[in-house]
Amino acid sequence: MPGILRKAGRMPNVPPQPWEVLAVKRAVNLRQLLLATSRLVNWKMTEILVHRGYKRFRTTHLNIFSHIDLDGTRLNVLATRANMTKQAMWQLANELEMLGYAQRRVDPSDRRNRIIVLTPKGMKLLFDSFGALEEIESNLAAVVGVQPYQHLKQMLKMVSEPQLMEEDETYSQRRRSQRPSKARSRG
Repeated sequence: MPGILRKAGRMPNVPPQPWEVLAVKRAVNLRQLLLATSRLVNWKMTEILVHRGYKRFRTTHLNIFSHIDLDGTRLNVLATRANMTKQAMWQLANELEMLGYAQRRVDPSDRRNRIIVLTPKGMKLLFDSFGALEEIESNLAAVVGVQPYQHLKQMLKMVSEPQLMEEDETYSQRRRSQRPSKARSRG
């Protein structure tokens, strides 16, 4: 209530409460802005894909499509990349398999394991998702301007480079543990 009254100009001499300061800081910090943007893009992409005929596609299915290698990926690697439990990723893989977008195959590099691969229907959905993303990006560029949008993408690419965080030992150890076992065995 004090925040509402302060905005209306009725309580100018009342200092902001700690929770109000926290709410303002939270609303404009980088993490919250990136999360909000990611949610918006995922929601719009799902909306476009559903409109294009993928009627049972859900936003959560993007967790596999965003992290799968084109030649297939182990479920535990997908779970790590998506920051999900193996059980939750297993459920998503089951859903996509039931919908005909993915299937499990024997991992050619280790016949004891299975990998999740996209079916031809899943590859078509992946290609269509890139078309949806182009549409979303075009709309965003129209809102903020083409040059500012391209600059934003360049800046995000720069700050998302892994070597920026390599000085942080905790981050480095976490990144090493998230790499697929195939990459670890090579190097």
